[in-house]
Amino acid sequence: MVELVTDRLVIATPGERHIDEVFRIMSTRCLAERTGFKKMDDVSEAEGKIRWAMRTDNMLIISRKDEDDVIGIIILTPGHLWIMRSAISLKHLSRGMAT
Repeated sequence: MVELVTDRLVIATPGERHIDEVFRIMSTRCLAERTGFKKMDDVSEAEGKIRWAMRTDNMLIISRKDEDDVIGIIILTPGHLWIMRSAISLKHLSRGMAT
């Protein structure tokens, strides 16, 4: 399990309690198109991704330190280099949370 804490954010391995929030972010068409994620169509896809993430530490969630809501997702994909892609929820982009 991974957990990194900054002054404003927490980056951590997701748990079962994050399924609905991961699905909410990853089922948003415009976020999927902008980041290269495949848009999720069913909550069972989020369940599978979170179970995979808990086994491999290849997926992390981003939340505000003072709230437990998921505002972003980081997925690490093996290749020649580790590639990090993130989807930050649109309401938090306007608050400067993506910086």
